[in-house]
Amino acid sequence: MKRFSSICLLLTTLLLVGCNGSQKPKTQLTLSASSLTMVANGEDKVTFTVKDQVGQDYTTKATFKVNDQKIDKPEWTTSTPGEYTVVAFFGDNKSNEIKIVAREAGAKITAIVLKVDKTIVLADGVDKITLKAHDAANPEGEALSNVIFFADGKKLDGNTFSTKTVGKVKLKAQYKELVSPEVAVSAVTDDGFTPTAHVLLEDWTGTWCPYCPRAHVVIEDAIKDPEGKFISLAYHVSYSSTQGIDPFDVVRLIAPLYRKEGIGGFPTIRANRTYNAVQDYAKLKGQFKDLKAELGITLSVKLDNGKVVADYSVRRKNTFAPSGELKVAVALYENDLHADQANAVFPEKGNPIRNLQFDRILRAYKNDNPLGDAFKFGGEHIYTAQHAFSMDSSWTLNNCGVAVIVLDDKGRVLNAQSANVGESKGY
Repeated sequence: MKRFSSICLLLTTLLLVGCNGSQKPKTQLTLSASSLTMVANGEDKVTFTVKDQVGQDYTTKATFKVNDQKIDKPEWTTSTPGEYTVVAFFGDNKSNEIKIVAREAGAKITAIVLKVDKTIVLADGVDKITLKAHDAANPEGEALSNVIFFADGKKLDGNTFSTKTVGKVKLKAQYKELVSPEVAVSAVTDDGFTPTAHVLLEDWTGTWCPYCPRAHVVIEDAIKDPEGKFISLAYHVSYSSTQGIDPFDVVRLIAPLYRKEGIGGFPTIRANRTYNAVQDYAKLKGQFKDLKAELGITLSVKLDNGKVVADYSVRRKNTFAPSGELKVAVALYENDLHADQANAVFPEKGNPIRNLQFDRILRAYKNDNPLGDAFKFGGEHIYTAQHAFSMDSSWTLNNCGVAVIVLDDKGRVLNAQSANVGESKGY
């Protein structure tokens, strides 16, 4: 683990040197597909897009291979079911690999199941339950599109349910002619308000860092936790001009935070801005198995006129009385970024690891303030706000998301929430 004293030297170096090295940066290609599944009928098609690290489109210039076989254009179809590996090339530059699953043409969905992110919703018209429908034969696969959802037989507008009426509600989904089994949920009063407790994992990392991929594995396992307890942000910091400038560097933005947190080395995972988390997912989960929250956060993220807009509300339990000033920090992050991980201590994967995927990369904080801005609850113990993030031209709008973090007067996280563009989350 690199000592943080080296990072302090870096800050001075960056301020003086910046990114004005004479060496031309390597083109980093990111391959994406219109869909990761298709029907193997010779007609259903998947189209591919290739961009570099600054968003320049290379699709018409690149060549593509599917299972090591070159295809003549950035679209592909097949009549043979199976899993296919796709990669793109431009000169000596190779993209990330993606997997396409081609289903048997004769196979069809015969039953669906409804999944909800929780079964208790506060009857305030603000809290919400998110609904998704899946193929009953593959319930852990991708959620189905073009699904209609119902609450007590009434069609919902979208895939979220909220209400101001206390009581039991039956939810169901319809996909074509198929209807899911009902899922019963409860809408409760303030007395039954039980907000979901989330743990914020802040990953202090860098593409120069030999041991940082090990922390990435812990973070990814935590994010996949079936209880949805963990959310994360990754803070990338460059180390030195000789070891390479991290392409996702945000050192100037998060300087107040790492000074306050006293980060001692890389990688470091900070849990709820309270202490350094163990870099072991099973132990990490065990530490927070009984975590409770005194306040909840709703969050909806959308695109509007080229900006990422977050609408959020913070609601406290009737019994919650903070001893000091509360603050809220709002962060913009980006997913599906790719870069080489230099000096990686993973010999079996090569050194460096090429085109490693990075998610939840910090891009901006509201008011450039990672420590948060003070707020006060209004009527009915709720605080509601909106923030629109202006976007850099190199960021991909649809890959972005927002995290909302509520902190106490000592800077400790009381709760957090995150949602990608197009998503809504309840308390």
